[in-house]
Amino acid sequence: MLGALVACIAVLLGGCAGAEVAEPPFDAMSGSRFVRVEPGEVAAAGAALDAPLWVMTTEVTRSEWRAFGGTETLGGDLCGDNCPVTAMTWGEAAAHANARSEALGIPACYELSGCVEQQVSVPMVPGQRVRWRQALVCAESVAARPACAGFRLPTRAEWQYLARAGGAHDSAACAGAGCEARGAAAVEAWSMEQQAATGGLWLPYPAGWFWEPNGFGLRGFSDNASEWVQAEEVRALGERCGDSYLPRGTTGSLACDRLPVSGFSATTGLRLVRRAE
Repeated sequence: MLGALVACIAVLLGGCAGAEVAEPPFDAMSGSRFVRVEPGEVAAAGAALDAPLWVMTTEVTRSEWRAFGGTETLGGDLCGDNCPVTAMTWGEAAAHANARSEALGIPACYELSGCVEQQVSVPMVPGQRVRWRQALVCAESVAARPACAGFRLPTRAEWQYLARAGGAHDSAACAGAGCEARGAAAVEAWSMEQQAATGGLWLPYPAGWFWEPNGFGLRGFSDNASEWVQAEEVRALGERCGDSYLPRGTTGSLACDRLPVSGFSATTGLRLVRRAE
């Protein structure tokens, strides 16, 4: 059953009709996980894309995170390497974007300074003892270098536009007829299985598994993990957008809030974008 589900998901991850898939892949891990999105604006929602971008179709996964030097952020996670990586600091998210740029031999987008390695506790998850890890902690968040060609986090306005697929609705609706009902049913089944296994704790599911893509071929904006977004200016607070491990049928929120850049949330991950030439 799991094999059939993975096969089905592999087809879905190809994106929607009309979505342009990046070829050749940006790097060995990315494959066809980026689609090109053209500029647009939803002024009432504070959502705008000023220039075309290559956008990652889902959140960065745990396997991708480790492939570019990231240390394990959550141990004992029952949903595996295809889950969104979470619980990184803002500095670690920016450093991951830089590492992916450097792997391609292009200039990194972020100039990180005032960053130190600190020992932090890993959030407790089922079957895993609380443990410690070394985390990159920066004193402040910074905007990416102007017009940089490398990987970066989307801005809040970009994130809002991408989540809405350029529309005015307040939820990250998928594009196919009946897709919301299908996604909700799949998430409910997963939730029941995980609650039975963990005693009621809601856990993430593999990136992009249950919700079909929106009109841009993107997934995961209002479910699974919330996502760090890029600072508009230097500040001691970073922003994240989207829901955290909550069924979209329950909330569907595209709201953003702020977290100290020196800390992290067990339910916050990241998604990367690149300027389209």
